[in-house]
Amino acid sequence: FDSVMSMGVMLFQVYMAVLFAWLAVVFRAEIEALRRRLLVDRFAFVDGVIGWLARLERLLAPLLLLLAVLLGAYTGFLLSALKTYPMLNNPILPALFLASGISSGVASTILLAVTLFREDGHSRGVSFVHSFERPIVAIELFLLLCFFTGLYFGGGQREAAMWAAIGGGFWSQVFWFGVIGLGILLPQLLGLVGSPAKAHQPARLALICSLSLVGILLLRYFILYAGQMTVM
Repeated sequence: FDSVMSMGVMLFQVYMAVLFAWLAVVFRAEIEALRRRLLVDRFAFVDGVIGWLARLERLLAPLLLLLAVLLGAYTGFLLSALKTYPMLNNPILPALFLASGISSGVASTILLAVTLFREDGHSRGVSFVHSFERPIVAIELFLLLCFFTGLYFGGGQREAAMWAAIGGGFWSQVFWFGVIGLGILLPQLLGLVGSPAKAHQPARLALICSLSLVGILLLRYFILYAGQMTVM
């Protein structure tokens, strides 16, 4: 119970249980219709279980949100527990991983909406999710600034870890060209170029979201591997 990884596994299990309970309440009419259509009478008790869960709907949604936030920050807590790696042993990591996780959620939601479900770029749902994109990107940039500023003023091996990661070499290119250029600046430029109508075209939204997801993947790839180059 005192292992950070064990805590994460337990948290994930609780999150999945609450998630399935919430989904059952949201889609209770569809689940009941499907059960009746398949004539599976021996599972009629499921309707009663879902009906009982429906009375807890107001509790399930905020609980699910809390667990999702904890799960999003969990990887950052796990890496920050590695005390022998100065770049990873950083209190900013949980917040940074949470922000990048929310950003990936926004990007993947829009990407699926405009490609798989053929949603219009101006639809209410897509516009609502899209409105979170730039504030989250701004938060990510601020957290990255805090992350590297803390390493710089930490001195010693912390400062050495920062320069080893972003001061030159392969991992520096991954960060500056991959994370910052491809994953943050290019999507924002594509969103600003042209008229608002063109910015919400499904093809352009799909490209912007794909680039954002690649940038988020590279960010985690960068932190995990560049963080292991310098030890205390």
